[in-house]
Amino acid sequence: MDEDGIPSEVSDIVSFRIDMSLPIFTDIEVTDTHIYSGEKFTFSFDTTGKVEKAIAFINDDEYLLTQDKKDKSRYIFSENMDLDLGEYPIEIDLYDIKLDSVHYTLPITLFIDEKEEVSSAVMTPSNTSDGDTTSNLDIQKFLDSIRKDADEVDTFVYIPSAVASVQVQADADGSRAFLSWTPATDDEQVVSYRIYYGTDKKFLPYTSQTSDARTSWYVDNLIPGTEYVFKVVAVDNRGNEGKVIQNSYTSIQLPLLIAGVDYPFEHRVQGGETLSSIAAQYHVALSSLASDNGVSDKDRVFPGQVLSIPLENQVDITEVELPKQTPNTGPEDWMLWIIVLLSLDVSLRLYSMKKS
Repeated sequence: MDEDGIPSEVSDIVSFRIDMSLPIFTDIEVTDTHIYSGEKFTFSFDTTGKVEKAIAFINDDEYLLTQDKKDKSRYIFSENMDLDLGEYPIEIDLYDIKLDSVHYTLPITLFIDEKEEVSSAVMTPSNTSDGDTTSNLDIQKFLDSIRKDADEVDTFVYIPSAVASVQVQADADGSRAFLSWTPATDDEQVVSYRIYYGTDKKFLPYTSQTSDARTSWYVDNLIPGTEYVFKVVAVDNRGNEGKVIQNSYTSIQLPLLIAGVDYPFEHRVQGGETLSSIAAQYHVALSSLASDNGVSDKDRVFPGQVLSIPLENQVDITEVELPKQTPNTGPEDWMLWIIVLLSLDVSLRLYSMKKS
């Protein structure tokens, strides 16, 4: 940890055990797997976990099971089955309180028989017909299998790695910052990057977010003359934020432009940028940008190339309407205005000293 409590080094993998909360069966009972068409078919089962509802699927029909009023972990199926002669497997969907579901095919087959072939056997843990296709052994194997699967659940949650090498440059008028960074190393599941910013590294109340997984973005409506701190974190497809290290931060003192004062300013070309897009970004004429940097072919600039930005749009700060920010949570606006007024006072004093 550094003096601000920011980790300078973190592990690439975070793992922990979580409650999967998806229910499983603990017991199954069924009566009369051989019935006539139109007769009632009944079975029941017990579950673990918080089951919101249970649905049975037989012959592509859905049946909502009844929850036992006394034993909330027990669900009962009891329906008259108007089916043709044949065999029908039983499938079950169990839904938890978040309505996430788990699908099972029960070791039970329903037989619709002719009258002379019907079996009156009742299968319970102590009574199984020798001629019944479904046996206690089948059910026990099924229960043992799903219990084993549940015991072996040990979920590792991977969150994005830390963003590093965050860089920032300011717009000519001091109201916009342009950021770029090295992407998270495990960025296959990263869908965007979130930028936190403010005037205090320990409290960054404002946020901006990229529209995709690009590694450069801008933040506007900033207050000229103010020093800002920025933090960039990766966001995966589950909404998890990535880790943060010292290199996930950067800061900049935004310019406070005064008419007649020459402020040197440079821009490092990023991949995909053109001279035209850079000119539009800084609100300067394309011809001025090209001539000031000796660029003869306006369609050819290279990533990493440093361009000098002609600040031809300098204005008197007293004529600029300062933008107002709306934080997520944070200090009152009057605190930011105090910073602006103090910065303006210092700048005017320095300008007066320079003229004298």
